[in-house]
Amino acid sequence: MNDIDTLAEIGEVIGLNPNSLREAIESHQYEQQIINETEEAQRMGVTGIPCFVSGTRGVMGAQNYDTLMQLINEE
Repeated sequence: MNDIDTLAEIGEVIGLNPNSLREAIESHQYEQQIINETEEAQRMGVTGIPCFVSGTRGVMGAQNYDTLMQLINEE
């Protein structure tokens, strides 16, 4: 079994169509979108996950309710 087979199986378990997932992986259908989003995250200073973003601000790591509400309300 190769990595794409494993990903297709995992995708199917979570409700994705395994053939569509395999096709998207093999054709690199979302490659540019992933590159763009990775570059945007780097520009924003994202260094870890989870990361919560509201507007132009964000906080990284597990956060409590009050911190997330403050983030949302400050925008």
